[in-house]
Amino acid sequence: MSLGLYIICVHFPSNESVLICGKQTHNKNIFMKHKIAFALIMGIITTCIISFVLVSVNIGFTDSFLRIWLRSWGIAYIAVIPAILIIAPLVQKLVDKLFSKKE
Repeated sequence: MSLGLYIICVHFPSNESVLICGKQTHNKNIFMKHKIAFALIMGIITTCIISFVLVSVNIGFTDSFLRIWLRSWGIAYIAVIPAILIIAPLVQKLVDKLFSKKE
């Protein structure tokens, strides 16, 4: 029987640790929905910024800027969402491994 409780230990660079305790209220479906929502929102923000900067640097603010930027933004967004969903867990594992304490 699971009580649905969790304990999280957060380590800070200053070698301090904090324990966070609570009752688990989210199931796997909600967790996955959060990850997908994060990917969608993060994708909108990052692709907007990067495509705006690159289009403005490459062609400048011409009459066709808005059309070219929106097209570039759409293509970048479609490309980045699968990348965020697939690559982010791998990057998280790498970061966890790099910063885990050697025993």
